[in-house]
Amino acid sequence: MYGEVRKSLETAQLVFDVEHHVKEAPNSEGKCSNDFQSTGKICCQDLKCKFAITPSEVSIFNSVKDETTIFHLPPCLQLVPQSCSSANLVNQTELHLRIKVLDLKSVEIVNYEDEWTLTDGQQACIACQRCGNEITRKSLKKVIPMPSSDWEGVMEELWCCRSKDVAGVPPVLESIPEDDECLSGYFEIILSPTQLIWETVTIDDPQESAIPKKSSKVYKTVHCSRCRSCLGKALLADKKNEITAVHLWKCWTILHQNEITNIRPSSNLEYLVTSYIKDVCKQQVCFKFIVESEDHKAQILLWLVSPDSLLLWSDEPEMLKDERNRSARNMNIQCISIMKVLYQTCWDDKGQKMNDEWSHDMMVHSFILPLEACYQLAEILTQSTHCTPKSMRSTNSLMIGYLKTS
Repeated sequence: MYGEVRKSLETAQLVFDVEHHVKEAPNSEGKCSNDFQSTGKICCQDLKCKFAITPSEVSIFNSVKDETTIFHLPPCLQLVPQSCSSANLVNQTELHLRIKVLDLKSVEIVNYEDEWTLTDGQQACIACQRCGNEITRKSLKKVIPMPSSDWEGVMEELWCCRSKDVAGVPPVLESIPEDDECLSGYFEIILSPTQLIWETVTIDDPQESAIPKKSSKVYKTVHCSRCRSCLGKALLADKKNEITAVHLWKCWTILHQNEITNIRPSSNLEYLVTSYIKDVCKQQVCFKFIVESEDHKAQILLWLVSPDSLLLWSDEPEMLKDERNRSARNMNIQCISIMKVLYQTCWDDKGQKMNDEWSHDMMVHSFILPLEACYQLAEILTQSTHCTPKSMRSTNSLMIGYLKTS
């Protein structure tokens, strides 16, 4: 079973693989009748199966195999059986049901807080997310959030507010944090170069294709010396070989205080992208986004459909016998919080043409990720598409996918 719950609308769309349950049914034409008022059941006569819905479960009885499959919903999710007004058979293999749900406020979905925060008195360091190699000293005491989502565009005007006036001389405005703190944006963090443990990183010249053509800044790439992952870049002073600031990608690094036992979901690329989209949508009316690589080339187009959906799916069945000694399969339904999107990669003519149209739209926002992260994001979206029913994988020439938010 596959299901999607729209929390804002308090409705659920449930999709059942009918072919899986009644493979031997002859010549099905997809005639379904809904008679909840008198029997509380949906009957698909040509498919030789019946559906029964209660607030806590959905049952499918296959008269051909004399078998019942029972889908048990999470305790926090309750259906309204009488609200199921339609049952549509799609492609002779999928039965689609739309139904109301109750009390979604009690759905216990764990939303992880941003890990890039420190309370007073705590000290932490930054490590490579892939191998756990510590790349900074364990002396960070403050994580200062950048003021807005477009901070990179006004980088030169940003500065840390500290009183450095000496004899009436105004301070130099700069965006370089002190030794015991870092600046935190949506996807990047900025460090003082004195924070780095130089034995654990290597500084290399960037690939020519990764250098923005219009960039006036000189920088080198920062790699983890243990696993050779590209962690970010080091900015150099004009006409000097001196590093002035270090920019690290959040998707490749992790902030931790003790030993790394596991990678928290808040470090996950999906979490970073969905958090950014949610925050931008709160501030502005926006639902289209362009994901760019560091050379400002468009990689993926995202169209937000629903920021607050729940994804339902069934696990492996547990075989039991009911009171009539019929074979019964009990399947528990799992539930996670997702953001539903339409997407299109920009690696072919179709994607390039669509990007040209979006680029002239003032309502479209763009954000930058490292190229490898763009490929990873595209792979995540593609995998999510393959997990959905075939009839729900595309619309209006765009692919349908989702990103986990918890």
